[in-house]
Amino acid sequence: MPDCCPHCGGELEETRIEKQYQTEIPPPQVERIEFHIHMGRCKHCGRQVQGPHPRQSSDAVGSAASQLGPRVVALATEMNKGLGLSYGKTAALLQTVFGLPVSRGGLAQALARVAGKAEPTYQQLVKQIRGAPSVTPDETGWKVGGKLWWMWAFSSDQLTVYSIQPGRGYEQATAILGTGFDGFLVRDGWAVYRRKQSLRRPYVRLVEIRQQRSFDSFPSTRTIELRAVGKLFL
Repeated sequence: MPDCCPHCGGELEETRIEKQYQTEIPPPQVERIEFHIHMGRCKHCGRQVQGPHPRQSSDAVGSAASQLGPRVVALATEMNKGLGLSYGKTAALLQTVFGLPVSRGGLAQALARVAGKAEPTYQQLVKQIRGAPSVTPDETGWKVGGKLWWMWAFSSDQLTVYSIQPGRGYEQATAILGTGFDGFLVRDGWAVYRRKQSLRRPYVRLVEIRQQRSFDSFPSTRTIELRAVGKLFL
């Protein structure tokens, strides 16, 4: 308590103790781990073999021996892919908050490895969307290297599959849906979907929803979260 009453300067007496709660994050600290990798060579074929450690995110040695750990890569993936930060801003945030210097090129390579490790899971999602009884496709413009590409979204009641492709045509639609999709296709009036309907078997059902769209009608919700990206490296 203060020495005296802040209102009149009078003497104070303690009457009770109240509790207050504050949520805080611990001071960020970068952990640098040194691995001692046992190297060997096969006596039969002569190829080099090395022993991996469970916490290693890469088996690179030599000039590429300094690597980002799985938690760093997971956070960078969330910032870049989940929150839409550029590689430059992601690198700046890691430097500012954690004191971790990393280049934009290094982040791009790390996220490319994430994509490679996630590819089998992605293909399983594509397989599920092709077998869904009802799918709602849509596409919107997306810049890649300053050029116009298209981000496709294919949603069922269970999942959403995204695909960034250079075109907005039939070839790109069937890259995800396949040519044998035989469920409900809940779509707008884009001609690509009408072409797909004409190539499907006669008994295939089609639902076409035409609605006037406005920016206010689209909910601001996240469909995919990348909380477990770090587990791909463990």
